[in-house]
Amino acid sequence: MGAGPVLTLVLLLLVGAAAPAGRDAEPTPDRARADLIAATREYRESLERVLTLKARDIDRAAALVDARRAQYARGLVARRDVEEADRRRGDRGAHPRGGPVPARRQSVASR
Repeated sequence: MGAGPVLTLVLLLLVGAAAPAGRDAEPTPDRARADLIAATREYRESLERVLTLKARDIDRAAALVDARRAQYARGLVARRDVEEADRRRGDRGAHPRGGPVPARRQSVASR
């Protein structure tokens, strides 16, 4: 047996393995639409998880500002610490669920 038939057999096996298993080479419009819908749903679910994390982050930052203000009122932290916490909350941006970031109170310096 020469190398010709063996090489042909190996090439046929490689070509057969490269073809998609159980699917046509050309996707049908219905299949493409279903794939697009599934991918869109997965993407939306991942965005919802990110929004949840961002909302928690914003809520934590607002709680930290309130805590720093209370500590400042008791003389436990410097005004700079309150201003830093307030600035960090502002850096977080708008609340991702569409509501506003909890309103900023008067600056400690203007009291």
